[in-house]
Amino acid sequence: IGMLEAFDGQVCTATLVGDDLLLTAAHCIEREGRRLRAREVRFHTQYLYGESVGSIIEVEGFFVGARPLQSEDWM
Repeated sequence: IGMLEAFDGQVCTATLVGDDLLLTAAHCIEREGRRLRAREVRFHTQYLYGESVGSIIEVEGFFVGARPLQSEDWM
């Protein structure tokens, strides 16, 4: 778990769920109805008491949306 930081200083929690895949809420990459560009966002691998203490990783792109879950997905 780390912090997603946008160009405007707004931050959100993000979770590293693969070698190169982050999971975060859609509102974390949207401003006034437009999606942020990947270059406007960075991921901090560790954030402690307001300071970045780990690696800062540039975001290469976004995948937004997924297929809706079907009932058989839960079986």
